[in-house]
Amino acid sequence: FVITGGDPLKSPYVYDYIKHADSVGLRVAVTPSATGLLTREAIHRMKENGLTRMAISLDGSTPEIHDNFRRQPGSYAHTIRAIADAVAEGITVQINTTISRWNVNDIDNLCALMQKFGLTLWAAFFLVPTGRGEETDEISPQQYEEALTKLYNTAKAADFDLKPTAAPHY
Repeated sequence: FVITGGDPLKSPYVYDYIKHADSVGLRVAVTPSATGLLTREAIHRMKENGLTRMAISLDGSTPEIHDNFRRQPGSYAHTIRAIADAVAEGITVQINTTISRWNVNDIDNLCALMQKFGLTLWAAFFLVPTGRGEETDEISPQQYEEALTKLYNTAKAADFDLKPTAAPHY
């Protein structure tokens, strides 16, 4: 059972939702936004109420790449801290990455960074131009091939699962 949003932590009932879902036997995951609301205390409280997995977006190996893509200065620092806090709390971590022109040249660094986190799943989403994602943000067919090859090689060696999304040719 995945609680998503916007930002689930903006709801005063998120902990109640987690607790209820856990009480009826569901495995509960949350996809919070990497903001000041996502504190160690909030992560601990979600864990106490039955949270088993946290999925968080990380779209670059550096603050410049990630924050520019997310259009939110400081997001990278919040994300890295939240990942460490979730791991420390014993919550399994899923990292979601949108592959686009903003980070296609950072794939090698992202693959290396993912190896350091102790995550359970890396979900690599290939950009579908909707919302703020524009056609000009898509990567070329050659870049798709190169990115998919790098992801495949990472998946073979990784201690975590890797799931490409919107990439049926994988």
